Amino acid sequence: MKLACYNNFMRKIASAILTLFMIIGISLSSLLVPQQAFAQTESWTGGCVKSVQFGDETADIATIEGFECVVTNLLSIATSIIGIASFIMLLIGGFTFLLSGGTPKHIETGKKTMGFAIVGIVVAISAWVILRFVSVFTGVGTVTTFDVNPEQTQNP
Repeated sequence: MKLACYNNFMRKIASAILTLFMIIGISLSSLLVPQQAFAQTESWTGGCVKSVQFGDETADIATIEGFECVVTNLLSIATSIIGIASFIMLLIGGFTFLLSGGTPKHIETGKKTMGFAIVGIVVAISAWVILRFVSVFTGVGTVTTFDVNPEQTQNP
């Protein structure tokens, strides 16, 4: 009877800790969302826009090269999300394993969750390392960049 009460108490603590981590995670995820800027202090430059002359006025027009900026921004956000998701899954697997109470099913679930989280981190890091090796060994710097108009780019 005492063991059952102890397991229920530990499950309530685990639930409270996971809820706290989820609230903190949701709160911190708002930092990843870009905030609205109400004033533009300088004009855009680079491949994202092209300056076009309309009579006496000059306007910045989005071009197909602007797609390059969108993909670059999405990839940087995706990298952050992969890291955060892997860390959260590692925490959830750790809590499941620690609070299993000796139940073989829960122990195995915790081990699998932690294992898959570590595999996810390794795959994400390996993809970046492989691209860097290809870039360094072949001398082709555009392997690690996304360019819509390769004639205008320069190899590092």
